[in-house]
Amino acid sequence: MPKECEFIVIDATKDDDYLKQARKDNPGAILAKSLKDMVDKLLDKVKKNECDCISRLRIIGHGGEGFIVIGAGKNGGDPEKRINEKQSEWEDQLKRLKPKLCKKAEIELLACFFGAGQKGADKLNALAKFLDVTVIGYTCYTLPGGYPKINKKKSQNKATPKKPAEKMPRLESSLPSFKSLRSPLSGYRRNPPEALFLSSGHVAPDRGVPPPPLLLRDPEFIQLLLGQINPRRFVDTRYAGGWIEARLGIGRRSGGIDWYEITDGFHHIGPAGQPKRFHPILPFGRIWFQQLAALHRQATQPKQRGR
Repeated sequence: MPKECEFIVIDATKDDDYLKQARKDNPGAILAKSLKDMVDKLLDKVKKNECDCISRLRIIGHGGEGFIVIGAGKNGGDPEKRINEKQSEWEDQLKRLKPKLCKKAEIELLACFFGAGQKGADKLNALAKFLDVTVIGYTCYTLPGGYPKINKKKSQNKATPKKPAEKMPRLESSLPSFKSLRSPLSGYRRNPPEALFLSSGHVAPDRGVPPPPLLLRDPEFIQLLLGQINPRRFVDTRYAGGWIEARLGIGRRSGGIDWYEITDGFHHIGPAGQPKRFHPILPFGRIWFQQLAALHRQATQPKQRGR
């Protein structure tokens, strides 16, 4: 009988309770700083443990539909630290791992909504086909530590080499909410700023000077966009675990810019480092922010490739 091994990989970034709890609950887990670092350490573990193959692999990190970050916390901008829709970015590294996977191996990707929507199903299918193993993702939030928020059977989406995953909707769950002090965003709705600045969260800050943000100056659109944020409700996004989708800068009339992070599938916005003070974004606002972030990515993509 071949000797089989099981491993847990956790994003090595020390950024919040989500990953901190995962490390606490899984002593001895592999801490990965990038996709290459993950594969290097897995191959080294297989060699040291004298394993014939890996039967089960759990990967814990931030992410979204069909997307997981490995080694960069909530920032998904570095192509060397993510598995996403672009197979060309991850196939070379996972090709090295493929020979060490057992025939009936399971890979479980624990990131918020990884298995949800068409992107989630497509990514599960692509990985299952490429690696020739079973790949599992979830359609709900994952709690600190990497645990699915909703019952595993209800929220699990699975792909095998012979049976593809199906498109499954997000299973939303309400986040803890509470009363708090008045939000600065309340004043902006009544007295709109002269300009907004938006940058995609996929821009990695550690790759030189970041590209300039998208500049918005139309006063009517600014008012409409800020009106899609609910400043009267605060949610505790420590339980969301999603990566940064975009960053919104609000230009103060007195000078300077106040920056906010948009996270969790464009569902929440709030000041960086203050997860209890985030606000819900209404449905139309999510669509507008998604479109603006896509425009920013398109405008900056040539510059990123040239670095």
